[in-house]
Amino acid sequence: MLLLIITLKVAAQKSQSRPNILFIIVDDLRPELNCYGMSQIKSPNIDILARSGVTFANSFCNVPVCGASRASFLTGVRPTPNRFVVAATWADKDLPGHLSLPRYLKQNGYNTISIGKVYHEPNDDLSAWSTKVGPIVSASGNNYVNKGNASVKTQALSDDEEGGQRGPAFEIGEEADETKYKDGLLSKKAIAILDTLKSLKDPFFLAVGFFKPHLPFDAPKKYFDLYKRDEIKIASNQYIPKDAPDVAIINSGELRQQYTGVPKDRILPDDYAISLRHAYYASVSIVDAMIGHVLKKLDDEGMRENTIVVLIGDHGWNLGEHTIWGKHNTAAIRLARHGHFYYLLTRADAVHLKVDWLV
Repeated sequence: MLLLIITLKVAAQKSQSRPNILFIIVDDLRPELNCYGMSQIKSPNIDILARSGVTFANSFCNVPVCGASRASFLTGVRPTPNRFVVAATWADKDLPGHLSLPRYLKQNGYNTISIGKVYHEPNDDLSAWSTKVGPIVSASGNNYVNKGNASVKTQALSDDEEGGQRGPAFEIGEEADETKYKDGLLSKKAIAILDTLKSLKDPFFLAVGFFKPHLPFDAPKKYFDLYKRDEIKIASNQYIPKDAPDVAIINSGELRQQYTGVPKDRILPDDYAISLRHAYYASVSIVDAMIGHVLKKLDDEGMRENTIVVLIGDHGWNLGEHTIWGKHNTAAIRLARHGHFYYLLTRADAVHLKVDWLV
């Protein structure tokens, strides 16, 4: 974040027109993407963005949980044992009077807009935004679209309960209309905001926070159809590392305690594990498509040349590696490809900064 701010100050001196900034956050994104040398997940729009800018291959997230990670990278301040630790982190409470990235830009003449999941707590750092768009609510009011699942109440359980009350961990969507899903609706609203911003005099900082591939993994069937189930492999390292401290090996509580139908086995049965992976991949693909719609709007309106595009994941997500399904741990799990290693959990995944005007 510090590098971004310094870069903007330099750019303002060199250009008569200060650049706009489109800041895209993707929830629970692991770097299993083509732009990181992998080939399984289909994310063409993110990959094109990566080729047009700079991809950071050694960028680590400060804490592997949504709220704390977002508060950290939006303020540029590291976590401590008493600050930025849990999911329900408030930057306003943990770091009163902080100068966040959007606040800094607003103070320097930017029109700052937040839509979707930017901070984990929707009302955090409110004064940093010129406009804070209201909550994005799907057609069913929860994360599902299929009949039966759409009426599930999203009541979370306590840490000592099992069985889940949020519905299934994944859903092959029978509804093809992407605006029935939260990220489809988010993309549509972000495009409408860009329509209003194109004629304004002041530069903008538009933060768009996509919700998937966070659990539950759901997307229209066509995104599942991008993948052949028999080509999806389970993790090759489904074991607890030798001498690993107990605290490092979590029980995947987010999956097991909040969602229904999850087998109790520490190592999930292969068939179920493949279904989860398949659904995670489909969830990444729909987010990628929605990001593509927003980027296309920039191009169609002739705004891309004066807009810095940043794409960042708040942390990674285990898909069975070391028996873990989820985030909430700092294991340096690597995805190997072509002799290189791509860290999974402890990184701010898929950061892309369009800086072609920098020398």
